Amino acid sequence: MDQQAILDEIIKRNELRREAQLPLLDVESEFDHACLVAAEAEYSVLWHRHADVHQRIKDEILEELRKVHGPGFGYGMGAKLSVGYRALPRYRAFLKDKYGIDRPRLPARNIAIYGEAKKAGEQSDKAG
Repeated sequence: MDQQAILDEIIKRNELRREAQLPLLDVESEFDHACLVAAEAEYSVLWHRHADVHQRIKDEILEELRKVHGPGFGYGMGAKLSVGYRALPRYRAFLKDKYGIDRPRLPARNIAIYGEAKKAGEQSDKAG
């Protein structure tokens, strides 16, 4: 990931926004988000590069579950979802062992606040 290229792009976008008399972007927030998006894209490349390993892990899990639930296990949608769900941590561990990285977590760009936290925010708005 070329962080300087990311920063240059954000600065360029802000210059265009300034010329168009639009509100400027929060450079730090945009930079953080762009870096996470780039890291996710790099991780995705690694994820797909080892699809054969991922399939082998799913096959191993299916065999483990067939020993418990019988040879007919694995043909229904629920069983297939269960196998895929159980394979994720093993496959992520494989990628971490091989490349030393975890899957980046992309934060929501527009976070919606629900429940008690929303009420607390509304009360602080009224007080201010």
